[in-house]
Amino acid sequence: SLYEYLASKNIFFSVFEEYISAVKAPKAILNVLQIYDDTPQLKRKRFSYDESNRLIEYTETYYNSMHYEYRTRLYYRKK
Repeated sequence: SLYEYLASKNIFFSVFEEYISAVKAPKAILNVLQIYDDTPQLKRKRFSYDESNRLIEYTETYYNSMHYEYRTRLYYRKK
């Protein structure tokens, strides 16, 4: 996996920043999600940074808004 590879290179995540919004998804995304109406879908953008605040991952993901619930659990670790 990407995360195992980065860890093997001593690159570790430190900060994650996410944006979630309701959007009109592109037609190709609607086809993949098998959605056949104009219901807004959820789009998540994630920026992941290492301990030096360098961007090491960026993702954009679409979710079918009728079948998705967003849940977050955050932990704080002292150094």
